[in-house]
Amino acid sequence: MVEPTTAKAPSASSPQEHVFNIILGFWQSRALAVAAELELADLLLRGPLSVDELAAKTKTDPSSLFRLLRALESIGIFAQVAPTCSRIRRPAHAFARGIPPRTGRLLV
Repeated sequence: MVEPTTAKAPSASSPQEHVFNIILGFWQSRALAVAAELELADLLLRGPLSVDELAAKTKTDPSSLFRLLRALESIGIFAQVAPTCSRIRRPAHAFARGIPPRTGRLLV
């Protein structure tokens, strides 16, 4: 008879670190979902765009969009090519409409 297995939480060095990692995962997931909703990967497929250009195309606040892009740059989704200009990185292709298979539907 095979013993049932139970899922165990990943080991963390402290309870605070464990909770921090959960929070970190949440904001990363949420940032990806917003990027998918705004179709940022699709807009950046043709080349780098400034925050102002992206904000105009997505009808969003440039300052808020800049913070979102910086958060996504910190986890390797986009890359900053100038102080207010971003480009797509390979991981963002996963939720770009123009590149199959698309996982963006899982995010929104």
